[in-house]
This record gives sequence, structure tokens and C-alpha cells, in this order.
Amino acid sequence: MSFKLTAHNSQLNMTTPQAILIIGGLLNILFSSLAGYMVLWIRARNTKAPISRYAVVSHTSGIMNGTLLFGLAVAIQHTGFIAPINIAIACAEVLATAFSAIRNVHSWAQGFNDAVAEGPEVAVRLRGLANIIHLFDAAAILYGVVRTALGI
Repeated sequence: MSFKLTAHNSQLNMTTPQAILIIGGLLNILFSSLAGYMVLWIRARNTKAPISRYAVVSHTSGIMNGTLLFGLAVAIQHTGFIAPINIAIACAEVLATAFSAIRNVHSWAQGFNDAVAEGPEVAVRLRGLANIIHLFDAAAILYGVVRTALGI
């Protein structure tokens, strides 16, 4: 399964997992930009007030997650996995970045300085869900790429 995009007499072929990861990366960059503008707007209204830790985290994590998804879009094509597995990995990874963005904005809205120490136990456990998904996806892609590189 693949997408065929045509722009200005050139073709860009990408697989479905690559398209999912690239679109997710762009959405993370867009989110980061919006969070950055909100931080600036709030800060400009009251320059004496301290900036929320999770305001900055919301902005910077969107940049990092977007970059992560772009890198995985390059790597995923070399895993050697069948398309449904790569699609599942790509969807899970984009979902994990969405969970991360939601939890950071929630922590920002609640005024937390340390969401692990200040949040309820169920929220602390759910925070780890995105991390577990990232870990699983990164390990799966690394395994597939190494296996392909070694010709196994």
C-alpha cells in the first residue's frame, strides 16, 4: 500500500506508514507553533509572572516529537516488516505523540510544576502509556532495520 503524490511535474512516492508518520510529524510541528504562540501571548500579557514549566514543555515536546516522527518515516521503510505491521507501528507512534501533547497541555492547564508528584495516581500511570508505546515502537523499528542491514 502506498501513496503517490504529484507536485509540479515531479512525483513523490511514499508508503502508507511513511505518510502517517510525516503527517503526524507536521501536526506535531503545528501544535508546537500554536503552543509557542500561546506561551508568547500569555507571557506578553504579564512579563513579571513566571512561565509555566509545562507551557515550555508543550512547545518543545511538539518540536521533538515532530522531528522523531520525520526520522521514523525514513527508518520505517527499511524494517522489512509487512505493511500492516508498519502501519500499526506508525499509527501507534503518532498516537503516542498525541497522548504526550494532551498530557502536557493538561499539566499546563492544571498549573503543575511536577505532574508526577502533583497529579492523581491514574494520571501518573497514564503518563507512562505514551512512553511505553515510544519504547516499543523504537525497539521494533530498530530491530527491523538492524535485521535488514545484517541481511537476516
